[in-house]
Amino acid sequence: TVAAHFDSTKITSADLGLFATYIKRYDDTYRLNGDFKGKIKNFYAKVIDILFGENSQLKGNLRMDGLPNFQESFIDFTLQEANFSPQDVRQYVADSITNRKFGILGNLEFKGRFTGFPKDFVANGVFTSRLGRLESDLNLKVTEEVANSKYSGSLSTFNFNIGELLEADSLLQKVQLTGSIKGEGLSLTTANLKLNAHIGFIGILGYEYQNIKTNANLAKEFFNGQLAI
Repeated sequence: TVAAHFDSTKITSADLGLFATYIKRYDDTYRLNGDFKGKIKNFYAKVIDILFGENSQLKGNLRMDGLPNFQESFIDFTLQEANFSPQDVRQYVADSITNRKFGILGNLEFKGRFTGFPKDFVANGVFTSRLGRLESDLNLKVTEEVANSKYSGSLSTFNFNIGELLEADSLLQKVQLTGSIKGEGLSLTTANLKLNAHIGFIGILGYEYQNIKTNANLAKEFFNGQLAI
């Protein structure tokens, strides 16, 4: 068991790769502040502040169990502050679709809690980006074909440009809604979901529709359910 205090400590990915081999593939320098206790396999980091890349930061309390096998590791990260830039996270994201979505979102802020495994987790908190604000308590299961990943939980959006995120901004524009969602697919062509929500407003084909209640199954060129305006 190791107990350590970090104070503006710099550690490279090559250094960490000696203890967790999966990190060797990256090229980064991490600046650490906070307290660490435990073993590499099972540790707790209290009031940890991690800076990486050019402009990205993670600040909060982190518990992790399962290293050096990252994909099988359980993560419990309560984040008081998290800031990501698309350039900084690119090397950590394996698939091109997710990287493209990060690029569309631009600089992303998150406050809340991340619990679970890298490909099966719950994100409970507030996301803020140039596209708008999103509050979630969502479970995301990342499948081998990332575009067909599955999700379920509660979701609220505030003046959020869903059309730009889905790369269909001529069809859809900004939306403000609160409700529950369950489905699969992360693009307009692959999405197949059940949405039970109150939609304050949504832009469709350049027109804004307001005060909509929906409880329906939605998919490309398919609608089945109730819609009240």
